[in-house]
Amino acid sequence: MRVLEHCKDAKTQQKAVDEILGAVSLLAQDHNGNYVVQHVLEHGKPHERSAIIKELASMILQMSQQKFTFNFVEKCLTFGDSSECQLLVNEMLGSMDENEPLQV
Repeated sequence: MRVLEHCKDAKTQQKAVDEILGAVSLLAQDHNGNYVVQHVLEHGKPHERSAIIKELASMILQMSQQKFTFNFVEKCLTFGDSSECQLLVNEMLGSMDENEPLQV
């Protein structure tokens, strides 16, 4: 995260963000790594936020049940655009064909 905050070279910064995006599923579930992903959600470019949210949408219910990843879910809902938030809400609510995820 400090690399992203202090790096003045755009090429190096983009390389770090690309590495983060390539490992977003693992980082989001890691006690410390999820803070890195949250930082990109909060300060990253719209397409970077979108990539993170789309990658993790199917895991959102599981992540909302864990203490250290719950804040991550909150960041997704705060910084995602309306269609991304709707995707996450749909994942949380499920469909009539599934068990009700919200009850979980």
